[in-house]
Amino acid sequence: MERKKIVLALMFIFIANMSAAQTGGGGKQGQTEPVAASLGGFKKVLSFGDENLPSEYLLASPQTIAVNDKNDIYVFDESRLKVYDSSGKPKKIIGGPGQGPGEFSAGISSLIISPTGFISVCDGSRINIFNSNNMFVKKPNLTFDKIFTEFLNKNGLENSNVSEIVALDENRLIIRSYFVKSSASEPSIGVWSLIYLTDKEAKLLVKKETLWSNGYGKRLFYWSFINDNIIVCTAAEFGENKNSLKNTKPEYTLTLVDIANPQVVEIKRIYQPVSFSDSVKEKLNNSIKSSNNIKNIAPNKEYFDTINSFILADEQILKYGYHPPIQNLKTDGTLIFAFTQQTNKEGQILTDVFDAQTKEYKTSVYFPFIPTVIKNSYAYKFNNYRNDKSLYPQVEKYAVDPKVYKK
Repeated sequence: MERKKIVLALMFIFIANMSAAQTGGGGKQGQTEPVAASLGGFKKVLSFGDENLPSEYLLASPQTIAVNDKNDIYVFDESRLKVYDSSGKPKKIIGGPGQGPGEFSAGISSLIISPTGFISVCDGSRINIFNSNNMFVKKPNLTFDKIFTEFLNKNGLENSNVSEIVALDENRLIIRSYFVKSSASEPSIGVWSLIYLTDKEAKLLVKKETLWSNGYGKRLFYWSFINDNIIVCTAAEFGENKNSLKNTKPEYTLTLVDIANPQVVEIKRIYQPVSFSDSVKEKLNNSIKSSNNIKNIAPNKEYFDTINSFILADEQILKYGYHPPIQNLKTDGTLIFAFTQQTNKEGQILTDVFDAQTKEYKTSVYFPFIPTVIKNSYAYKFNNYRNDKSLYPQVEKYAVDPKVYKK
């Protein structure tokens, strides 16, 4: 119990840094000259939220966005879901602040609309589930779910923290969890899992391990739905494969998982490594320095060993010197968008596009930003209100260049 408290405390440090800053099928994708081109057709078609709306629909401090198959736009703001149609006109407000069924806390960990249309608002191990008609279904708490807790204990995941829960229907959930394992002489490792849970069983879909860094301060595992049976995911690689850069053609891996049939397919793609900037190196060095200061006053050996494990991870990442190949992952229908670390002179992000049906690389394009959501060939994000205090919050909707979706 004491060890878990130590690790949880260090996770809070990591989260604070984030705020501040059986395989078969598929195949290796050969590298060609980038066909990426600036998305001239990537045009803003809508912005709303700061005016010309009833007061209860104005945006105050929105956290995240989700979009359903009808292009209705869901925004979590002021402890409620504000729903707008595809043109930004108000439709409905769901829930409100509180701890009861259909009510929300001030902060949530995720808002996701599954391919089946079910809406999931996750707050740690608790989740509010609504159906595709926006009707409240239930609010399970996984802390008290016997099937889930027994599964975690049986599979060595008892220290896992739930970070996302997505409902496919009333009885089928996909759960993303993670925990950190550490030892005195080895770097700390983040263990990421995707778990399929029903009212009858739980099964492990994916388990990935990455170096866990307090200093790097960025998300290390990404996943998304292709449809209600297929999931795609990728985990950060900090040179865990010692040949990754000795090889003149380093690769990243996308993993596709079939929920119904535990079959895994990997898609590999050659990429160009991007070295750390001076600011990233500074963050890592500062994290190492701070951790050493904490280690020197550690009250017991367990605490000392845990801190030392975090230091070893930061040192290994700093020595490696390169970003993980992927900084985000999105899907739209059968298309997978892998946002790499490469940018052009304008700061646009080189994004590899894959066809999930053929399991093949399709093209590469430059995105001017990483959208919160890509849905039905539109990209959604908030304006820059978090960094520019002169701005009022807005949702922005962009039409993605049709070239991306051509066969």
